[in-house]
Amino acid sequence: MCRTSNYSKYVGDILDVLFNPEVLGNSVIRGIKGTQKSVLDPKIINDVQQHVAAKFSISIQLVRCAIRQKLNACHKINKNMD
Repeated sequence: MCRTSNYSKYVGDILDVLFNPEVLGNSVIRGIKGTQKSVLDPKIINDVQQHVAAKFSISIQLVRCAIRQKLNACHKINKNMD
């Protein structure tokens, strides 16, 4: 069940359903030259962005920021487990 009280928590919950923590911790939203991280499926990410932006009446940029925060948090967790 996804928490709907806060868009950032909602984004995190959706990403947890769609991807496992290892994938989230080793991925980025967009590919950048020189990075060894894989890019999350752009179609899925676009759908999540559109859905959350519409549901909470917020900008895509805020959703993208919440996705990045989730990816960074998962990366830190994965890093500490090594």
